[in-house]
Amino acid sequence: MRYKNALCLMHARQPTDHELATIQPFHLTSSSPWNPALEDDDYDMADDSTDQPFIHEDLPVDGGVATMSNTKTKQQEPDWERIQQCLGYKPIDLCKKTMDATTQYARGHVELPMRDHYRSRYPALNCKRLNEIFATDTFFSSEKALGGFTCAQIFVGKSSYLTEVFGMQKESSMSDTLNDFIRKWGAPYALLSDNAKSELSNAVKEILRKYNIKDLQTEPHHPNQNPAERRIQEIKKTANTVMDRSGAPGCLWYLATVYAAYLRNRITRTRLGYKTPIEASIGETPDISALLHFHFYQPVFYYEKHNSPFPKSKERLGWWVGVAENTGDALCYKILTTDNEVIHRSVCRPSDNPLHPFVLADPHANLDADGYLMVCRLICGESHCQ
Repeated sequence: MRYKNALCLMHARQPTDHELATIQPFHLTSSSPWNPALEDDDYDMADDSTDQPFIHEDLPVDGGVATMSNTKTKQQEPDWERIQQCLGYKPIDLCKKTMDATTQYARGHVELPMRDHYRSRYPALNCKRLNEIFATDTFFSSEKALGGFTCAQIFVGKSSYLTEVFGMQKESSMSDTLNDFIRKWGAPYALLSDNAKSELSNAVKEILRKYNIKDLQTEPHHPNQNPAERRIQEIKKTANTVMDRSGAPGCLWYLATVYAAYLRNRITRTRLGYKTPIEASIGETPDISALLHFHFYQPVFYYEKHNSPFPKSKERLGWWVGVAENTGDALCYKILTTDNEVIHRSVCRPSDNPLHPFVLADPHANLDADGYLMVCRLICGESHCQ
């Protein structure tokens, strides 16, 4: 050993054939599986002897060089009596089956003297787990969406077909969408992607390490190996259908794809035994009440009690563009206003209700009843893209 620039150095070279034939080798590591629990010692916290060197009794030492080739690694039998106490004194057979059916990744550790810890010690255990492989891919649009999105990242369950879409202003934001997906649905068992640089970036790898997610890639030039490719076609087809039949402008493509993913997650599939992707993935039966009151880009009147001084009406004209999942109750919606803003409102009604054919609502308060109904029925959505 040599000491240089505060570093310990050891010069090494490849041995010659004569040296390999005449010199006895020493193996520093063992080929048997490593079990860190075998190195645990019965430490008494009342007896602070950390300044004493620890010598493993089973470790042979020969000339100052450890030879691990003679050590045998064996599975340490758990203390079933203690585990039985921790599991409510259930039968030991049931405790053994419970240990086999669950994971025990977190290991308790207390530093002395005792102190606080401010960072999560096991972040992978702080989120829900999805027991399947999820595929991901990026798709682009020829038109900038409302909100400035030029592309979107899709996540698809390989067996459940659960789908989520996140908008991006640039492709390098893929790592942010991965965090959002984990925050909403949970951490998948593995993430399958192609060889795009944004999906193999260091930021993505850090997230995969943090949540203990396996990293998988398709073979280069084989997009058929990525299930997300097919799902993108289905989402685009559904989005084009609802936009064509409702007359929605092209700049609403992102809202339409999010609506298409929300819709397809709640429609049964034959391959799933007529279960929905949500039930197949997380075991919950979804409620579709919010989908049965309006269709995409339907003109509606929503209630706006602020900025409505007397005698102005508190009803405003807007367009229904989806369900607000994280706002209000189960019947809270995304409403596109005449100012090209997406707001969340739960009090709204169709604009063509024959029982309430006319209401004095802005921004068309200067129109008569027939003129206002014509505006509601023949709305030109192209104004949203200007």
